[in-house]
Order: sequence, then structure tokens, then C-alpha cells
Amino acid sequence: MSYNIFPNENSIYKSEFEPVKLIETLKENTLIGSLSSTAYMTNKAFIGIIENDNFKIISSSNRISMLCVFEGRLGSEGKQVTLVKKFHPAFRNLFVFWVGAMLSLFIFFPGKANQTSTILMFLALVFLLRYLLITFIYRKSEEEGIEKLITILKLTEIE
Repeated sequence: MSYNIFPNENSIYKSEFEPVKLIETLKENTLIGSLSSTAYMTNKAFIGIIENDNFKIISSSNRISMLCVFEGRLGSEGKQVTLVKKFHPAFRNLFVFWVGAMLSLFIFFPGKANQTSTILMFLALVFLLRYLLITFIYRKSEEEGIEKLITILKLTEIE
């Protein structure tokens, strides 16, 4: 089993709807816009992009729900949906940039007596923040979004 810093999980679901009805239902419940348009207030369940048999959406319910991006593709068998759940790329890039910036400050800050222990403590803080971010906030966002998808699209998980 490989370890990823940020989650990226695949799942396969089966819908009660025909493919056309599935895309129609998703379009009715999605504010069409980019995934960066999370500041919009909407009564729709999702924000994202829907194209033919592919979609990329985030939940629109609260501020933390934007951390999980759902990328879906209708399967060749019609009612099958392949769903990829992953950490939002913008927040992943911000986290990596923050780590790099802070680490460079610790390394190049003049006059530090014990840089090794400072860097080790900082790395421990980074891993703690990553653990808390993924374990609590991302997982809550994922559960909330998948619950909405299952309810709206009448999905049942395969496997």
C-alpha cells in the first residue's frame, strides 16, 4: 500500500437513473462555475463543471466542504459512475507553498543557534497539521459531499 500525502480515492457506483437523467439531475443541482468559485452563495447542492459524461464538482453547503473534489465519469455500461474523491488542488498547492516558505525561513534565518532541532520541530508541526487537515476537515467534507451525491443521484456503491 502506498502512502499519499493527500488523498485520492476511486470508487464505483451504480445509479437508479439512466445516463441522460443522471446528467440532467446533476445539472439541476449544480451551480455551473469553476471549482474556485466557492465564495458564491447558492441554493444548489454542488458547484462545478459538467460536460457530456464527465463532471468535476464540490459540495456547496459550507466553507470546509470545498476541500473535497468529486470527479465523476459515466461508465460504458450506462448506469455506472466512476468517482474520484481527492483533495482540492488549490489547497494542496497552498499547503505545499506554505511548508516550503516556512522551511526556507527556518533554514536561512540568521543567528539561529540550534537549527536542526528547530527544523525537526517544524516538520513535526507540518505532519500534525497535515494529519488534522486530512483526518478531520477533509473527511468531513468527503462524507458530506458523498452523502449528497448518493441521495440526489440514487447511487449505490459497487465493491
